[in-house]
Parts: sequence; structure tokens; C-alpha cells
Amino acid sequence: MLCYLLIHILCLQAVLGVPYDVLPLRIPALVPKDTSLLSGRGAFQQLIDHTNLDVGTFSQSYWFNTTYWGGPGSPIIFYTPGQHAATDRLHYLTDTTLPGLVAKEVRGAVVLVEHRYFGESQPFSNLSTANLQYLTLDQVLADFVHFARTVDLPFDLSGQSHPSRAPWIWIGNSYSAALVAWTEKLIPNVFWAYYASGAMVNCMQDFWQFNYPTQQGMPQDCRYSLEAIISHVDSVFLSGSPEQKHRLKTRFGLQDLDRLDDTASALSRPVIAWTLIQPSDTHAQFFEMCDAIGNLNSSWSRGHKVGSEINLQKALGNYANWFTTSYLPGLCESSGYSDWAGRNNVQCLDTANPSWQAFHDLAVQNEDRVWDWMICNFFLLWQTGAPVSRPTIFSRLVDSMYYKRRCKLIFPEEENVTYAARVTDDSINTLTGGWNHTGKRILFTNGEFDPWRSASVSSVFRPDGPMQSTSQQPIILIKGVQHQADMYVRNRINKDVREAMDTGIAQISRWVLDFHVEKSKTLTQYTSQVYCAH
Repeated sequence: MLCYLLIHILCLQAVLGVPYDVLPLRIPALVPKDTSLLSGRGAFQQLIDHTNLDVGTFSQSYWFNTTYWGGPGSPIIFYTPGQHAATDRLHYLTDTTLPGLVAKEVRGAVVLVEHRYFGESQPFSNLSTANLQYLTLDQVLADFVHFARTVDLPFDLSGQSHPSRAPWIWIGNSYSAALVAWTEKLIPNVFWAYYASGAMVNCMQDFWQFNYPTQQGMPQDCRYSLEAIISHVDSVFLSGSPEQKHRLKTRFGLQDLDRLDDTASALSRPVIAWTLIQPSDTHAQFFEMCDAIGNLNSSWSRGHKVGSEINLQKALGNYANWFTTSYLPGLCESSGYSDWAGRNNVQCLDTANPSWQAFHDLAVQNEDRVWDWMICNFFLLWQTGAPVSRPTIFSRLVDSMYYKRRCKLIFPEEENVTYAARVTDDSINTLTGGWNHTGKRILFTNGEFDPWRSASVSSVFRPDGPMQSTSQQPIILIKGVQHQADMYVRNRINKDVREAMDTGIAQISRWVLDFHVEKSKTLTQYTSQVYCAH
């Protein structure tokens, strides 16, 4: 009976011209699966400028894993590593990460596509300001949509993996999760469903809210100590004598920095490490810092008990000792630039010197320059000190102008091209919807204590409060964790992460089934219309 129905459908297609994309998904494969291509890679000729074909193309690298693929018409699990070279993120093809785990559940293939200007996917031979003009949000989104619509995947000789014939599920984390959300908003109906973990969808210039989840989740003794330390630093740098300022800089090994805002920024930087902590970690620099400030022997401080009144001078001395012995040594030298060589060199923290080699490093391997371009141009999200009405663990000497000054030095005007032309956080949020995203078949997850949560749909700073979950846009807030914890299978040791992953995978599985149902309905309706016409 099944064979008869299949032959009947194919005959209808051949005789009556039934569109190829209305064939049901779960029919037997017409072309056998090529088992020699369980994994591999390819090169896609991508448009440099999607609005001007004359600019040409570049080779965009992609990788695939068909270990769990059910054959032609089965789901495609799509992933991009965003601001990283793909060769450093190939584990996302496997079931040690969420994309591979979803593929295993729904019998899908994982396809990983490298982001333009990262890794091997380079439109030009250097990263000059003029060459970077094609690195824009709309070009990036168009890349992935164009890939999905036109790629010939080498493991599917039948062509049944086109998004109109198979459900493409885009899974993203962090920046790539924002791309997931923005694609669903701006170019819908190409990908069938979306999973966005830790998506920072609302752009802000003075992103002081970044550190709020850190303050809520970190050991509270450490929080109050850091708040007191940063308050003291700001007080000295804003109103202290020249001798007091120099003495404080020297205490932290930063006497070679000329600018006070650079020094204050350097002293604030270690708290950013909070966002890197995963539930499966057995050691974290952030807790090492907290242990040092509190003069604790433990290397893994997770307590939240509030202790006695802060002894500022003791905490300041402990922080200075940790900063100069554990954090600072080798920090600049590790960059590899000769003008930043030396174990105790601190010049990489100087953002105002246009002569630094890093500011003129146009090599395509310089991922920092590419990401700086995107931050300076589109996303902003500069981590700054909190308003004076709030306690802060990040210096108030660091504001958006501090970052803009650096952007101007890194990207001078060239061939009438400059950074951030007519782009503001308001204009980006108007385009994308910001944290007021309402979509279809898109699932958001965020960690309760993820600093990036403050720019997400689950932000407590969102005017209407954290967005509520709906059937078409489920939102999961994972208790007690930081950034993108649900992307890694090793984090399933945490009960809340495990439950979030299971819920998310179950939702994606239902949406995959919905795709088959919708396609079957389309075929039935089309066939009925044909018979009625005859």
C-alpha cells in the first residue's frame, strides 16, 4: 500500500506538475544515503555584497556530520560559530553539544557554516577599513539565508534537503543566537524553527546592566568587597591627589598606564570572567579572585553567605596581590605583539596610543579586529559602570565614550568608508525589535545569572519585565547558571540545565513533526484541487 501511494504521488508530480517542494517529508529515500560521507566539509561560493552581484564572491567554508541523518528529507540542524574560526568549534557537529544532540533525537544532519571574515571564509586578503565595509548585519544574515536556499549538500544527492522540503533548525548560542533571532524576525520562512541560547538581542551603548546578574549570582561577600574596591578606585582617580593616584596605580602594577580610565578599566576587567563559568567546571578564575580577596584557602568558593562588614584596606590589599601575581603577568605578552612583550608589560591596556601594532594588524587571522568592527558598528553593548544610584563592580570612569575613542583609532576613515556611519543602538533595535522580539517557532533560553541576560528577552531591565513564554515562542530561564550552559552535554550534571535541554529538545522535535504535518496538508490540498478540477 505504501509503495502504491508513493508511486501515485510521483506520477501526479510527473504528469500534473505538482511542485517538488510539496512532497511529504517521510517518504522513503529516492536516492540511497552515501555512507562514505558521514562527515566532511565543503566550500560555498558566497556573495560578497548581496545588493550588488558585481562585487563578486568568496569561498565560505562549511562542515557537516551525517552520523544520525535519516536520509533525504530528514532535518538539517544548522549552526554557525559566529565570531570564531570554525576549525575551533567543530565539536558543535557532535553529540557532545546541543546541535549534535538534537540531530541524534530527530535523525538530522548537522551543518556548520563559518561566518564571513572569520577563519577561512575571507572575502579579501586583509582587514582594512575599506574591506570591512561588507561586514554588516544585513550581509551576515543574507549569507546564511542564501546558503540554506541554494547550497547543494554533498551528502544529499536527491536535493530533498532544501528548506522547502526538509525542516532546517537553526541553533545558536551567544552572538550566533542573536543572529538566530534576527533572522527569524527579518527574513522569516526559510528556517523552520529556531533555538537561541543566551541571545543578546537588545543593543545598548552604556551597557552597565551587564554586571547586574554577576552581582546577584556571585558570592555576596566577594560582591560587597569588589563594590567597595571599585568605589575606592573611582574616588581616588576622580578626586585624589596626584600622589594618591600614582600610589594606587603602582599598587596594582599599572604605573606605566598614562590614562586613569585605562587603569580603572584594567582593574574592572577580571569580573567579566563570571560569564565564562560553566556548571561542569572544576576551577574558575573568577572564584580564584574571590577567594584571594577574602583570603580564603578554598579554590572553589560558591557560598552566598554575607559575612562581616567589609574591611576595605584588607580587601584592597588582597585584590592587589592577586591582580599583580596571578592576573596581570603575561596578560599583554600573550598577544604576541613585540611592543607588548615582557612578563609585566601592561601596554595592551592602553587604548589611546594609535601606534600599537595591534591597531594596525590587518591580517585576516586577527579575529579581535573583526569583532571590534562589529561591536563598534552594530552591537555596541559596551560594559560600563553603573549609575551613581546603584552599587557597581565596574568603574564609572569607563563609559561609552571610552570605547568610541578606541573605535576611531582602530578604524580610521579610508576610501570614504568609516565605522558606525549613521548607526545607533536605537536604529538597530528599531530594525530588529530589540528585546521585544515576538516570533514563530523560536525558543529562547537564558541563564539566571548570565550577564548577557540583561540584553535578552528575559532581562529584568526590559520595560515590561522579562518576556513571558508562549507556545510559539517558549522562553526558558535556567536557574543558577551563566552563559549558554544548555549548549554543552557535560553540563547535564546540573539538574536545571538537564531539564532545560530536555524541554528544548522535546519542543524542537514537536516542531519537526509539525513540518511534516504541514507539508502533508499542503500535498493533500493540492491533490484535492487537482482531482476536483478533473
